[in-house]
Amino acid sequence: MIHRSWLKSLLVITPLDGIFLLEKLMSLQGPIFPVLKWETEDEVIKRANNTLMGLGASVWTTDLKRAGRIAKRIKAGNVWVNTHLEVQPDAAFGGFKQSGLGAEWGEQGLKSYCNAQTLYLKK
Repeated sequence: MIHRSWLKSLLVITPLDGIFLLEKLMSLQGPIFPVLKWETEDEVIKRANNTLMGLGASVWTTDLKRAGRIAKRIKAGNVWVNTHLEVQPDAAFGGFKQSGLGAEWGEQGLKSYCNAQTLYLKK
């Protein structure tokens, strides 16, 4: 769900060479909605992963099998299909690359509050 106040400042772009411009715009901590044309799945995945960040991504399509193939190859901590930024407290939320290490929420997030112990016992 997009917060209503974001709609006033939502930036929709269609860059010719999206990656360089997109990297600069992402530093704004937007809401930025890039619209990039692509021909093959390999091309779109390469473009999506060609960034220093990896917090979240979304795949929009009516073909759910294709969406699953693409989503699994995107290097981001959160990937949504046909929606964006719908988080659940029982699912891990974290980023890849410079977007963070580890996760909050979900079982993985709860484990960050635990102390692990390994016991070595020699017979």
